[in-house]
Amino acid sequence: MDAYLQSPDIFENQVFFSTDDDIWKVDIEGGVSSRLTSGKGASYRPRVSPKGNQLAYVGLNDGQSDVYVMPSIGGIPKRITHYGDTSLVGWKDENHIIVLTTDFSFHRSVSFAYLINVSTLKSKQINVGPTRYVDYGESKEVLLCRNMGDPARWKRYRGGTVGRIWVDSTGSGNFKEILKDLPSDLAYPQFIGKRIYFISDHEGYANIYSCTSTGRGVKRHTHHEDYYVRNFSYHDGTIIYQAGAELFLLDVASEECEQIDIQVPVNGTHANPRFESPYRNLQDFSLSPEGDEVAILTRGKLFTMPPWSGAPMSLGKVDGLRYKRPDYIVNPNEQEEIISVMMDDDTEEEIIIFNLDEGSSRKLKLSFELGKTYDFEINPKKYTMALINNRAEIWYVDLKTGKGTLIEKNPHIEMQTVNWSPCGTWLAYKGAEDKGKTGIKV
Repeated sequence: MDAYLQSPDIFENQVFFSTDDDIWKVDIEGGVSSRLTSGKGASYRPRVSPKGNQLAYVGLNDGQSDVYVMPSIGGIPKRITHYGDTSLVGWKDENHIIVLTTDFSFHRSVSFAYLINVSTLKSKQINVGPTRYVDYGESKEVLLCRNMGDPARWKRYRGGTVGRIWVDSTGSGNFKEILKDLPSDLAYPQFIGKRIYFISDHEGYANIYSCTSTGRGVKRHTHHEDYYVRNFSYHDGTIIYQAGAELFLLDVASEECEQIDIQVPVNGTHANPRFESPYRNLQDFSLSPEGDEVAILTRGKLFTMPPWSGAPMSLGKVDGLRYKRPDYIVNPNEQEEIISVMMDDDTEEEIIIFNLDEGSSRKLKLSFELGKTYDFEINPKKYTMALINNRAEIWYVDLKTGKGTLIEKNPHIEMQTVNWSPCGTWLAYKGAEDKGKTGIKV
């Protein structure tokens, strides 16, 4: 079955990846993969220990993102962190993993790195300051990446929080920024031999590049022009990475690249039809004037049904449209109608009226630009309504002709609700004469 393959890692002739909210393993030659996890929450970003015996990954089994470790052949996972909002960098050695968390941070966008012993669970902060990635070279070199994100999520981003690479070539704690002049959002840097490999989209699409530890000699290694390269990992001369929904192998020496043909025997649980609870997703409701029927809005769809028992009846189109703010009204011919706001795929709003007696519907052609509807209130005595939109306007609308009369446009306050008097003559709403003084207007 086709699957979206993500976050790959490699050890000798075994490939590990995530899909269908679980961790999977397959031979490096491809073929049918086997599932390694089956937790209640999603599992992703598998990383194999240097000796290949252990597998670390991020899991949501307990409702928050934390790191778990299990045997790489499968088995019972052991929870390693209890921070929440935790991401996994990888293994420093066979007994220690590097994680990032915002748990002790002054801001949720700023993370710090920790070294954790997977046996004793003792942790120690890595003294490199705020970072999104840490990697160690063959001797004392250390690199980190500040502000790193996934370039595929914000393609060709060049703003103030692009990923930048800093290198300490002696292990003294003195970091210097490299690749300052490369106009790109740099991501996932790591030492491979004497060079630093990283992801960059400075030539239009994200691909794998490398440079020296001083940032010189930038060289391109992959040549994808359709999908961004993401989440690469390295082992023993081979890089594995994701592009689109597929996994690829890159031989570092020959620079030959090939796609892995992987079959994932998933049962398609997440794609199967399912019943959703309308009660848990109830958005709005309105009772008919006689109390013998109720209009219900759930998951953007509109239904009517008797208030105590009986089958619901769907109103409007099932697909491609969403509705909000339903209300009952009686037209001049004494026919019961439901009025609602309808939104299409482009999120443009229109007023639609369903005639329940005739089983028909019509769009109300307004004489003004509607904008986004905040609220409307049906006149209890006339076939009209008062409507508030996101432009701080109150309109008096004739529901037969669609003609609108502007009652007020207030630059000082965002008006939310209106209310008619029982006689339908007076309209009350919250107004303002300036930004510091509000009151009730009639």
